[in-house]
Amino acid sequence: MQIAPVVLLDYTSSWQDQLRDCAEIVGKEDEAQSMITEIEKTIADTKEAMSPYADRTFALFRTDGKNFITRGNAAYYETFGITKPKGYPDIYETVSLEAVAEMNPYYIVFQHNHEAAAAFVKSMGASSVWQSIDAVKNGRIYYFDENMNTFGPLALRLTAEKLAEIYSGQT
Repeated sequence: MQIAPVVLLDYTSSWQDQLRDCAEIVGKEDEAQSMITEIEKTIADTKEAMSPYADRTFALFRTDGKNFITRGNAAYYETFGITKPKGYPDIYETVSLEAVAEMNPYYIVFQHNHEAAAAFVKSMGASSVWQSIDAVKNGRIYYFDENMNTFGPLALRLTAEKLAEIYSGQT
C-alpha cells in the first residue's frame, strides 16, 4: 500500500513563508508573491492611516460566554500598529470583567461567533462595571468574524480593512 506524497509545513514561520511554501507545492509562486505584496501594502496603509490615533487603545477578545479571552498577542498589535490597553497581556489569557474595566479600552472587538459574542455583551448590559468602560459608554464595541482568528494571509488583509473602517469611523 502506498500513500500520497507528504509535505511538512513549518507553522512557526511567518505567514509570508507559509504562503510561499504552499504556493511552491502547487506551482503558484508568482501568484503567492503578488498576494504577499498586496497584503503587506494593505497592512502598511492601514498602519499609516491609524498612526495619528496611537492613543486609542484596542482590546481584542473571544468569549466562552462567561469570560473575556484575549485574542491579540504582541505580534498582532505590532503587525497593525495598534495600541493595547495597559494590563492587556501579550499572550492569550482569560480575564475578568473587572480586569477589562481596569484596562478601559477605547475600542473593544470580539473576534468570535457574532451571535455568541453579542449574547455575551447583552448579558453584561445591567452591570455597572461593564457600563463604566469607555468603549461601552461610547458605543465602540465591534464584532469581527471568527474565521479571522487564523491570522493567515486573507484574515490579515480583512483585519487591516476592518481596522481601517473602525478608525475612520465608517463602522
